[in-house]
Amino acid sequence: MSLSVDIWEKIAQGDKGAYEELYFFLFRKFFDYGKKITDDEALIEDAAQEALITLWRKRNELHTIQYPKTYFYTTFRYSLYDRLRKQNKLVAIKSEDDRQDNTTEESFFRKDHEKHLSNSLQAAFESLTERQREAIHLRFYEELPYEEVASIMGITQKATYKIVARALLQLKGLLRIFLIGLSHIQLLK
Repeated sequence: MSLSVDIWEKIAQGDKGAYEELYFFLFRKFFDYGKKITDDEALIEDAAQEALITLWRKRNELHTIQYPKTYFYTTFRYSLYDRLRKQNKLVAIKSEDDRQDNTTEESFFRKDHEKHLSNSLQAAFESLTERQREAIHLRFYEELPYEEVASIMGITQKATYKIVARALLQLKGLLRIFLIGLSHIQLLK
């Protein structure tokens, strides 16, 4: 499903089928985004539902929204952070790679290498500030333009460029150190 103008118009006219379609599409997106901020799945689900209910309640205003995707993420983010402030439950980003190892030797080394790379990437990502992680997620995982990332985060577009650039430089430096270390380890094998 894409977030097309037709969907907005149908929802603005009260089309419950279009809203249901959008609800399930955005709920998954919100859940994935929320997992980057907290591990409390119930809290994420509550915030997503609150944001989506707000969307339905304010459906008459949809035609005036210039960037609907930004509006949705901003609504969800506000709801989630409001709940987190109340419960004080911000946590680090969780690793998503818990694959099973195969029994062959080649597969073992490949999996071991992938696990080290994944762990290093995760550690590098966790070394970023909360704002950097959020900006990276919105810019590269959700593929939002800088203007929309800035709007969602409540900062200027120039500040968004700086946050993302600094985060990428930090990640590049940390991963370079890891890859150099990994190549030395493999030479020893």
